[in-house]
Amino acid sequence: MAKRKGKQRCFVVMGFGKKTDYATGRQLDLDRSYELLIKPVVTEKGITCIRADEIKHAGVIDSVMYQELLTADVVIADLVLIRKIGDKRRKIQAQSVKGMRINSDPYAY
Repeated sequence: MAKRKGKQRCFVVMGFGKKTDYATGRQLDLDRSYELLIKPVVTEKGITCIRADEIKHAGVIDSVMYQELLTADVVIADLVLIRKIGDKRRKIQAQSVKGMRINSDPYAY
């Protein structure tokens, strides 16, 4: 699959809106985290930052998201709310991706 030409792109995989972390009871504002933390840092590095809700599309978003995952230069995945799902298959898939895991949540590990 060919990479895009021009400015590098970062695709952010995360939820939207306000969610409750049922493991800790904390309220998380995922939109705020994206707008005030993730997007500014990525943009400051000269990389275009995009999340699924910012993609203009017609029809099913799944194929567009898969395309972004395959062609993005950088992918940031916020997995804080799915830590309970961590079955072996997901762990193997996560380990097969080259990248860095950054998490400030002391309960995530």
